Amino acid sequence: MAERPRPDMDKVRDALREHDERVEDDPAEPSEDEREDEEADDGDA
Repeated sequence: MAERPRPDMDKVRDALREHDERVEDDPAEPSEDEREDEEADDGDA
């Protein structure tokens, strides 16, 4: 089986930095973990 190509770390770092900046600008947006918790709670009622 062929090896998977490695990600371009510069692009990954840039994307993470941009994401962090967006989160700092709008901290009211729930995190991915919080969204998953809300979805799990909806089905239990």
